[in-house]
Amino acid sequence: MITLPLSPLRRAWLVSFWLVVSPVAGFGLALALAPAISIPWPSAGAPLTAVLLLTGFAFPDLVRHAYRVWNKLAREFSGVASAWLSAIAFYVVFFVVGRGGSRLPLAPPPQESSGWIPRKAESPGRDTVDGPRSSQAGAWIFDYIRWCRGSGNLWALCLLPFILGLAALHEDREHSEIPENLYTLF
Repeated sequence: MITLPLSPLRRAWLVSFWLVVSPVAGFGLALALAPAISIPWPSAGAPLTAVLLLTGFAFPDLVRHAYRVWNKLAREFSGVASAWLSAIAFYVVFFVVGRGGSRLPLAPPPQESSGWIPRKAESPGRDTVDGPRSSQAGAWIFDYIRWCRGSGNLWALCLLPFILGLAALHEDREHSEIPENLYTLF
């Protein structure tokens, strides 16, 4: 679910929200009532949608309340869904990958040697694996796939759907109630 902007609450946002929600709610209500009514649900959905649209334009406070309820439900859903997705990623993916093994040497090195692994030389404007770095917004996915392939960590591709899901569920800081300039000393 998508959280919608709250402040300042503009009339255009409320109208566009109601124009999207009314048909979904009207046809959904008609589908739910289909066994009880004798007319087919598509025929009942259009009048219910019209009634919802007119009700929303006649009572804008109802739309404002529905808008705030949507945001509250979206935040709750986002919190629960990201917790479940994190749990699945941790307990399933990391467990399976851990059982699959790793190329990382976990045994301590001999007494006279170091565990240092030198980094590959990096040329200007190029990634450490191979190819140029991308500057587009969603290009990090291609960089991540290139890194997985180049470093031999193909198992990390299994994490990509979870990373994308968590990124989609992430709530922006601008909608949080905690001020950004709050300083605390722990």
